[in-house]
Amino acid sequence: MDLQTIHGHTRWLVVLAVLGAAGYVLYGALAKKAYDKLAVRVMTIFSSLIGLQWALGLLVFILNLSVSVQTGYRWEHAVTNTLALAVAHGHFSMKRKADESTPNPKFYWRALLIIGLTMALIFVGVARLPGNAWVG
Repeated sequence: MDLQTIHGHTRWLVVLAVLGAAGYVLYGALAKKAYDKLAVRVMTIFSSLIGLQWALGLLVFILNLSVSVQTGYRWEHAVTNTLALAVAHGHFSMKRKADESTPNPKFYWRALLIIGLTMALIFVGVARLPGNAWVG
């Protein structure tokens, strides 16, 4: 199995992490829970899997630099997903500010915003790749 195939299959881990993180933080926001250690852990798993996927993609990108097919869409994909990685790690600033003793659902809503923005950027980055049905 080549690295590009591994990068392609790892996306399913990202999908599971997104669904799990989005479900947990939405529940926390609606239940007006305190932003607890489990929420931090869930968001860390989410951002770590985004980071793993990004690192695999970077290796694929670097190993294909010598290939003449290094076209603009690959650069767009790389840059957009690098931005997604940066957004995904934005939750770490909330970790320091969260007070576990006081229910404050704003941290959950912020986490949900981070997940949404990250996924929107990833969607745009993947949509730029050839072979996608929504790209003309």
